[in-house]
Parts: sequence; C-alpha cells; structure tokens
Amino acid sequence: NHLQTASEWILHSGSVEHLCLFHLVRARAAGDAEERETAQRAVHEGLHLARACGLGLYHIELLCVQAEINLARGDAPAAEHVAREALWRAAAADCCFVWGEAEARHLLGKALAIQQRIPEARDALEAAGQLRQCIGDPRLEETERLLSSVMA
Repeated sequence: NHLQTASEWILHSGSVEHLCLFHLVRARAAGDAEERETAQRAVHEGLHLARACGLGLYHIELLCVQAEINLARGDAPAAEHVAREALWRAAAADCCFVWGEAEARHLLGKALAIQQRIPEARDALEAAGQLRQCIGDPRLEETERLLSSVMA
C-alpha cells in the first residue's frame, strides 16, 4: 500500500531519482517476499533508468540487488559478474561509494564461496568486513559470519 501511494506521488512529481528509488525499494521488498520475478522486473526497470539518467549510486545498489537475485536463483557465476561490476563502479575514483563497495564485496565473497573459490572469497569478505567496520555498517556481523563459515 505504501509503495502504491508513493508511486502515485512519484508519477505526478516527475522525479526521476524518486522513480529509481521506487524501483530499488520495490525490488528489495519483492526479494524479501521471495517474489523473484517481481524483484527482477523492478531491478530491470531501475537499472534501465539509472543507466539512462546517470544515477550512479542507484545503479550500484540495483546491481547489488541483481546479485542477490542471482544468488537466490542458484546462479553464483552470474552473481559474481554483477557484484564485480557493482564493485568496479563503487570503488571508482569518481564515485567512492563505500557503502556500495562494502555490499558488493560481501556479495562477491558469497558468490565466490558458493563456487568453492575459497581464497578469493576470503579476500573479498575480509575487505568487506574492514569497510563495514570503518563505516559502522550494521551488516558487519553478516559478513563476519560468512567469513567464519568460509574459514572453517
């Protein structure tokens, strides 16, 4: 209901940034509800808009959601590819989006661990953990748990 109300305001306002945020929130909500097709449509629409309008931070966030969808589908190589793109964009000198970089590194580590590429996964997760600790990211525990399971 909240998304429906927001979408009406967004369409009326004509705000491209809010529309991209709407797609991001819709994708995350659908992913949480395990509605993968709805999540995928929202990511696709959001990525199209982010690319067309140069909304770099949303682009990175949506790529991370795409990586999560790929992991949920059991496609770790596709998740790795998308996480690497998100990481490349987030860590670029003209962006430096540390929150996005930390999430992309975490997702990359997860995708690599699933593929049994343990040394690479460990490196990605250690870097993600360091970033998350530096910025006070509440998802640090999630990265630490995953890193512990990789190290075991």
